[in-house]
Amino acid sequence: MRFIISLSLFVCFVALSTALPAKSGSSTKGCSKACPFNYDPICAQPQGGSGPKLAFGNDCVLENYNCEHANARYERISSGECPGSTGIRLQ
Repeated sequence: MRFIISLSLFVCFVALSTALPAKSGSSTKGCSKACPFNYDPICAQPQGGSGPKLAFGNDCVLENYNCEHANARYERISSGECPGSTGIRLQ
C-alpha cells in the first residue's frame, strides 16, 4: 500500500514539474507592462477623432490599451476624466 501511494506521489510530481504552460492564442504578448498605481486620469479619443472617448487611469494604462488594441488605438486629448464618461480604465 505504501508503495502505491509513493508511486502515485512520484507520478504527480513528475507530471506537475514537466507540464507545459498553456499556449496563448493572443497576439498581445508583451503588452501588459506593469503600470504605477498613481491616479492621474486622462481623456483619450480614437485616432482620427471618430468614436467614443475613454478615460484611463494614467498614460501607462493608455499605452497598454493601445498595445492590446493595435487596430483601434486611442490618443490623449486632455488631462482628467472625459466629460460624460461612464467609467475609467485603471489597468
